[in-house]
Amino acid sequence: MRRLLVCRYIAAPVFAVCLIGSAGTAFAHKINIFAWAEGKTITGSVYFSGGAKAKSVKVKILAPDGRLLGEATTDADGAFTFEAAARCDHKLVAETPDGHRAQYTLSADELAADESAAAPSAAVIRQVALLRQELHRREHTCRLRDVLGGIGYIFGVAGVAFYFLGRRKKKAGP
Repeated sequence: MRRLLVCRYIAAPVFAVCLIGSAGTAFAHKINIFAWAEGKTITGSVYFSGGAKAKSVKVKILAPDGRLLGEATTDADGAFTFEAAARCDHKLVAETPDGHRAQYTLSADELAADESAAAPSAAVIRQVALLRQELHRREHTCRLRDVLGGIGYIFGVAGVAFYFLGRRKKKAGP
C-alpha cells in the first residue's frame, strides 16, 4: 500500500517536469516573421523564438484575395526583400521545410504611392521599422514569467485534482 502511495505522489511531479522539459523544446522552434515598407520595397526578416535567424526560408507574398504575388527567400541573416507591384495589403507567409509556419500582414498604407513620396523620410522609416521589429520580437519571446506561470498552472491543476481525489476517498470510507 505504501509503495502505491509513493508512486502516486511521485508520478504527478515527474509528469509535470516532463511536460515542462518538452514545452521549452517545442517553443524554441516557433517561427516569426516581421516586415516593413521602404517606398515600394518590402523588407523583412524571419527568425525563431530564441532569436536565431531562419536561413533559406521561402516567403510567399499573397494579395488580400489569396492570389500569389511573388516569393522571396531569406538570406544568411534571415532577411528578405520584395518589390511591391501594387499598393494593397500584402500577406507574407513563411514556411520552413519541417512544417513551421508564420504570417504577417503588411498594410497598404505602409507602401508609398510613388517612389518620390517616401525618399525624403527613408531613414526615419527604417528607424521606426527597426523599433517595431524589436517590439514584435519581444512580444513573441518566451520569458521567465511565462515559464513560471506555466509551472503554476500545472501545480494548480494537480492540486485541484488531488483535492477531489481526497474527497472521493473520504466519502468511500476505509
